Amino acid sequence: MYQVSDKLKLCTCNSDIDKIENYWVFYRFIDGKDERVVGEWMLPASASASDEKFNRRLLLKLLNEGNVFDVEINQKQNDLLQLSFRPQPDGLTLTYGFVYRKGKWVAKEFDPLEWMWRHEEEKEGEIVNALQTRTKLSTFPF
Repeated sequence: MYQVSDKLKLCTCNSDIDKIENYWVFYRFIDGKDERVVGEWMLPASASASDEKFNRRLLLKLLNEGNVFDVEINQKQNDLLQLSFRPQPDGLTLTYGFVYRKGKWVAKEFDPLEWMWRHEEEKEGEIVNALQTRTKLSTFPF
């Protein structure tokens, strides 16, 4: 069971995401950019259906109702946000994607190749207090 924490913070304190278990990447939409990337990416890990639902709802709530970033992001229409969690010892990653539309974040499937077509990585960092421990799993009231 892998549930995100309602205490998570998106911190720019450590931006070497290759060495971080839980990280985020903010992608800025670039009008007119159309850079096709060809390749194949590995499928991310998956959580149980109930954990997936819990995680998406909580992440949307935190992104839209709170200030989860440690710096000002100034998100704009069509910007993207990737949140990645490595809860498993096998190194597989749970990844959630979001797009900024009409003044709020909405869920969007994460496809790293597609995201590079019209976006540039702008900021990244560590997700602090990322996951709840197995003994503290909750039913967060939405």
